[in-house]
Amino acid sequence: MLPHCDLVLAGFPCADKSPLSKNAARNHTNTMDEVGVTGRGFKSTRERAARHTPLLLLLENVARVDTCGDERESQHMVGSFHALGYGLTPGPHW
Repeated sequence: MLPHCDLVLAGFPCADKSPLSKNAARNHTNTMDEVGVTGRGFKSTRERAARHTPLLLLLENVARVDTCGDERESQHMVGSFHALGYGLTPGPHW
C-alpha cells in the first residue's frame, strides 16, 4: 500500500511489444486484453494510479506510447490515463 503522495514514478514492461520478441506480431493487443507481462503490468499501473490518485504520474520505459504498434492499443493506453485525469506529455527519448 502506498502512502499519500504527490508524485508516483511507475512503468510497465514492454517485453511483449519489443521488436526483439519473437511473439511481438501476435502481441499487438495484449495491453487491451490485459495479457502477458506488458498487459498485466499496464493493468496494475493503471489500477494503482486510480487507487492512489497522485497529483503527478510519471511513466518510465514507455517511449512513444502514443504511437506504438496497433493504433487501438495506443489509444487504449493513453485513453485509460486520460480517463483518470492524466495528460500525456512526452519526455526526451535518448
